[in-house]
Amino acid sequence: MNKGFYYLAPAIFVIALVAAFIKVKPYHYEQKPEQLVIDIMQPSRFITADEVAKLLIDKDPSLLLIDIRPTTEYNLFSLDNAVNIPSDSLLSPDNIEYFKAGHNKVVLFGNGDVRSQMAWLELKKHGFNQVFVLRGGLNSWFTQIINPPVPMPYSPQAEFNQYSFRKAAGNFFSGAAEVPIAQDGAKKAEKKSVAPRPVKKEAAAEGGC
Repeated sequence: MNKGFYYLAPAIFVIALVAAFIKVKPYHYEQKPEQLVIDIMQPSRFITADEVAKLLIDKDPSLLLIDIRPTTEYNLFSLDNAVNIPSDSLLSPDNIEYFKAGHNKVVLFGNGDVRSQMAWLELKKHGFNQVFVLRGGLNSWFTQIINPPVPMPYSPQAEFNQYSFRKAAGNFFSGAAEVPIAQDGAKKAEKKSVAPRPVKKEAAAEGGC
């Protein structure tokens, strides 16, 4: 497990205990505080940049990307098809429908993952369980997918396989001609540019997305 989790977990644990007993109208909490504490200590809330890349390449319809950064940051760059819902307005009437729309994988992301974890906690308190956090946020997306590090010559073959996938995926997302090959050797979908680039804010559709 990532060492950073051990440093962050106690702080999140305290926040979870305090936040779990704070009532915010007009919503009510669906998640029991004791279950919330158990969930917050599990790493299963995270999804990796590799996993998100594969879902995007596969055009998985169950995926919904939520950029929780302020709109000013979102307007500079984001992931294609991501919806901008700043963390302080996740549960507003205009945005709550996104989380009721039945997506199996709602992925929250920011520049890092601390704010995304706080957003995840807020949604979990209200009973939204199919919500995940992009581990490392956009920082990890750039360092792992767009510009992956080259393995050392003596690295295990698995690391070279992972690098090959990431390099091909980076080219795929930046609009290059290469089509990614998954680590299991299966060829994926046709090229589609989903590299971070300036995008326009999309308004939430009434009744879902």
